[in-house]
Amino acid sequence: MIGSNKAPDVAGLDTINIDLIYSGLEKLPAEGEEVFSNDFKVAFGGGGVATLLQLARLGLDVTAATFIGRDMFSAFAEDFLKNQSVNVINLYKKGFALNVSSAMLTPSDRTFVSYGTAATISEQEEKLLFDSFRSAKAVLMKTGNIGLYRKLKNSGCKLILDVGWSDGLSISEISEYLCLADYFTPNKKEALKLTGKDNVKEAAEVLSGFFRDVLIKLDKDGCYVLSDGTAFTVPPVSDVKAVDSTGAGDAFLAGFTYGIVRGESFIKSVKYGNVTGARCVEEYGAVTAVTSYDDLQSAFDKAYK
Repeated sequence: MIGSNKAPDVAGLDTINIDLIYSGLEKLPAEGEEVFSNDFKVAFGGGGVATLLQLARLGLDVTAATFIGRDMFSAFAEDFLKNQSVNVINLYKKGFALNVSSAMLTPSDRTFVSYGTAATISEQEEKLLFDSFRSAKAVLMKTGNIGLYRKLKNSGCKLILDVGWSDGLSISEISEYLCLADYFTPNKKEALKLTGKDNVKEAAEVLSGFFRDVLIKLDKDGCYVLSDGTAFTVPPVSDVKAVDSTGAGDAFLAGFTYGIVRGESFIKSVKYGNVTGARCVEEYGAVTAVTSYDDLQSAFDKAYK
């Protein structure tokens, strides 16, 4: 399903994630055991499409290139997106098209079992997406499809990179993406793994070799930033009643990207990210909490003015 031909404010390519959420577990099962949760839900999960969805709720025009197949989870995703203001370019070919995660939530932590496929595209699809994305004010980057991002960078697109955790995460692995991106939004664990450092100060200094403005998300402690050679912590939103951190990074990226697209300063954009990230963790699921433009401005004024 493809919406209007209007140039989007933000665009991105990613697979859709569906979360099967088991909450209220007293413990995780050992091998051979079965435990029962107090609650269960099927929810639209995190990732690039979730970030675009949050940006649409903030009032931006967004285009999501993704894969929606013919299985029951794809039907759930398609039905969910029909009620959102997201222009979807469906690149489905065959097979199981989505990523599915079983999230098991105990009082102290969360554990996932996931199945996923990569968002790979053909040369013809790359041309389609270049034509669809190149007029966007910002494009969200994931690893893979480096040729598309090179073309978009050369056409003048602003690129915002979010990579997520992997055991092999390193500067050498993603250096091409770091060199193309205008902004990068790692959390502390990702930044330390990526740079091989054991503290955020040194990790930020390494990343400053790629970016004038560096941010490292510190979860409930806000964000560490290194901007124009000055390092400090942007404080978090206070009085947050956190119940589930699923999707918090994607929600942060939405708020941050919103600020960048609207021409706000780097620091104000980070604060917007803190606001949308905090709102996300107050409800179960990656996109359950809805943050409108009015919600964002009201929470920002309360937290930072």
